[in-house]
Amino acid sequence: MNKINLHINETKIRRLPLVLLLTCLPLFTTTMRGQSNGISLDVPRIVPVSPAVTEMGKYQFYPVSHCTGIPDITIPLYEIVAGEVTIPVSLSYHSAGLRPKERSGVAGTGWTLNLEPSVSRQIRGVADEDFDRGWFYRSRHPEPGNDELKSFQYYEDKVNNVIDTQPDKFTYKLPHGGGSAFAMNPFDPMCTVPLNNDRIKYSGGDIEITDENGVRYSFGGTREKCGDYTTRWLCSSIYSARNPEQELVSFSYYTISHIINPSLYYNLDDRLIFDKVQNSNGSSMVMIKQTNTNDYYRVEPGYVIGGEASLEIMSSTDAATYYSPTSAYVRDELSEAFLTSADYMGNHLSVSYKSTGGELTHSDVLDEIEVTDADGSLIRKIKFYITPYNDKTSLTKLDSVCISAPGAENRTYSFRYFYTSSVPSIYTTAVDHWGFFYRR
Repeated sequence: MNKINLHINETKIRRLPLVLLLTCLPLFTTTMRGQSNGISLDVPRIVPVSPAVTEMGKYQFYPVSHCTGIPDITIPLYEIVAGEVTIPVSLSYHSAGLRPKERSGVAGTGWTLNLEPSVSRQIRGVADEDFDRGWFYRSRHPEPGNDELKSFQYYEDKVNNVIDTQPDKFTYKLPHGGGSAFAMNPFDPMCTVPLNNDRIKYSGGDIEITDENGVRYSFGGTREKCGDYTTRWLCSSIYSARNPEQELVSFSYYTISHIINPSLYYNLDDRLIFDKVQNSNGSSMVMIKQTNTNDYYRVEPGYVIGGEASLEIMSSTDAATYYSPTSAYVRDELSEAFLTSADYMGNHLSVSYKSTGGELTHSDVLDEIEVTDADGSLIRKIKFYITPYNDKTSLTKLDSVCISAPGAENRTYSFRYFYTSSVPSIYTTAVDHWGFFYRR
């Protein structure tokens, strides 16, 4: 029996009399000139992605290695063989820890079903293909030289994501490889990091990858998006290296969409700003509580050792300072794609899903994978047992997986998790700077 130990970080926070902290990100002070709307405390824009993209990225950022301490936890389920192409179908677990905001994938928290090839994208600033603003159009925005006013506007536009400052990062996964890549120009092959023999074509639309063996992967059709931004491309077909027009494997998907409103469960946009200002009453300490609007308070320090400061509501005019509210998150419709089938050499692999949890904590999870031959006879059946950690969260865990085939003995892998009752809701704000849950 395999045991997966789930550790919940516990941190006790001592209350401080005057210094308060409400955001997961470090606060910093910025002085800006020539702005009529006040001072902007901006942070890099974050485009929400599906749990599948998050899990995929973990294997690039924290690879399985003795150096990183990440163990190789893999369960083989099946292998697709189509001509010169083989696709190992497996479950893998990444032990990077539980971050409630990342949500759970269809295989359970930390688990990934390795089957279909895909490409994900981390949008850094502005999407590369955004007309006149993205990285592909950077030649339209040359550096201004020694003109101080133009220089100020130029760099302010970069800070505020009016123009792009760096290319997006692409992460791709193939049956026997993968890596990261950057598109420096729209019609040139991507630059892979680390350098390898995979050839990746991208011009702002579909993606095509030819691996070092000449096998071609087409990523056209099904995509995951946040608003107008594509964050993941799903493989539609795999073509033979010997006969480039011969389709060896084809994949089908369905997509669902829902509105992402990070303010419901992220506190990255909430700030407490402390500023010492000069007004008609002299010098005073002002606290600005910034959510969607600004609320102003005068801070009256406690005069008893160990006493707490008090807050007095005041107007923005009396505060004599203004910080423009900003949002770090793109708030839009998020579409997620789910594999439904793979067809190869007359065989058919189907994937089904089910809902688990209560009305407010339900999640869509894997149910079964069935493989049949050209005559419809069953070759392999894989049953997943996935449940929520507890009744107050939609985060799920893989309890067991059962693999069966006609004429063969069933194989079952079971898992045990510790402290499941402590796993929080995805709406908790008790997360640290790195996204891990802590108890108050």
